[in-house]
Amino acid sequence: MEVVVSGLQCPSGIALEAAKGELYWSDLADRKIHRVYLDGSGAQEAVVEGLSAPSGTSLALDEERLLWADLSLRQILCAKRDGSSKSPQILVSELNKPNAVAVDAFSRKVYWGDFGTRKVHRACSDGTQPEVVVPYGKNSTSIVVDSVRSKLFWTNFGTHAIYRCDLDGRDMQPLITGLEGPSAVALAPRAGRLYWVERTAGRIRRACVDGTLVEDVVCNLGDAWLHSCWLGLGHQAVEFVSARKDPWALALGPESHSGSA
Repeated sequence: MEVVVSGLQCPSGIALEAAKGELYWSDLADRKIHRVYLDGSGAQEAVVEGLSAPSGTSLALDEERLLWADLSLRQILCAKRDGSSKSPQILVSELNKPNAVAVDAFSRKVYWGDFGTRKVHRACSDGTQPEVVVPYGKNSTSIVVDSVRSKLFWTNFGTHAIYRCDLDGRDMQPLITGLEGPSAVALAPRAGRLYWVERTAGRIRRACVDGTLVEDVVCNLGDAWLHSCWLGLGHQAVEFVSARKDPWALALGPESHSGSA
């Protein structure tokens, strides 16, 4: 493992653009979203300013934009990834307690979970046509879209499970149960693997997208508060996890195990 960026104040949501080698994260202390290039070219820069310093922020990417759920503003917001428009734009407003957001690259739909309604919602990429996808999503902690298989996955901290359904909400089922505080979830679509963080157990695990072959990737993370993780694919699978102050990276081959942290 290696530290990617150090000396941060209060990092929250994190997102990776693997093809371009760009890492984005929100910081609740300075109220900005930052970007850094993983190859070391270019200095750390703020691409979005004026966040509300919410109690929870999650990030997602589409082709040109950053999208995030703002729990305190009760909104889904967006901004251009290149930093040309540093002020956030409202995508969906008057929500209850949105806490997780994901994007389907094929349909260009935006999905989010809501602690208040205990449902999973979606809208078009311009924020129009909002609708309920899963009317009983309960407390969805983190959401990821599998555009290849047309599936939606989310973790539920309260029920200790990962759930799966079709992108239109049909065929909802608990996929993996008996977890210890599941929070952030990430997807390697080509490999057909799910990765997730279990806060209570202090570990990162993975499984096939059909819920089989559950295994530990990293254990004994101690008291690290794992806010968010995102998985990007290049020649290796790269897991990024935001700990209390320093995001760190873990490079994994398709079948590798790293053991303890």
